[in-house]
Amino acid sequence: MTDRTRVMRATRASRRRSRYGSTRLGDEEVDESRFLIGLVAEEEITLGFLLAGIGECPYRIVSPKNYLGVKKDTPAAEIEHFFIDLYNRKHIGIILISREIMDRLALPELKKPLPVILEFPSRKALLDMILARETDAIKEHRFLKAHELNR
Repeated sequence: MTDRTRVMRATRASRRRSRYGSTRLGDEEVDESRFLIGLVAEEEITLGFLLAGIGECPYRIVSPKNYLGVKKDTPAAEIEHFFIDLYNRKHIGIILISREIMDRLALPELKKPLPVILEFPSRKALLDMILARETDAIKEHRFLKAHELNR
């Protein structure tokens, strides 16, 4: 190993130390002032969050992913296992989970204050809600127009 390689490795280690508070790789030693967001959602939603930067793992070599893209054929046991693993990690502060996926799971009672678990509606539920509003508005418009013609 040359001197230049040693210097480069030492520089990388000092950058890791300043960024993560530790040079150790793995979940054992975690910077307590920095929390990540976990995500369990459909693949399309997961991709959007990954593009926004949510898919960061502080220890890229050893640490598992903090997101799971769920397909229709993904077994509930696999999702439950991932969710419980995510819930028990020290560096996760928020878990975002799709309501549709949360309804599929049979989870034990979750009592820890962190991570905070936030459910959000799936894309299909949002589209159904928008379609229902538009349908109601059209029906109301037709009713008012018919009522005006009868006067």
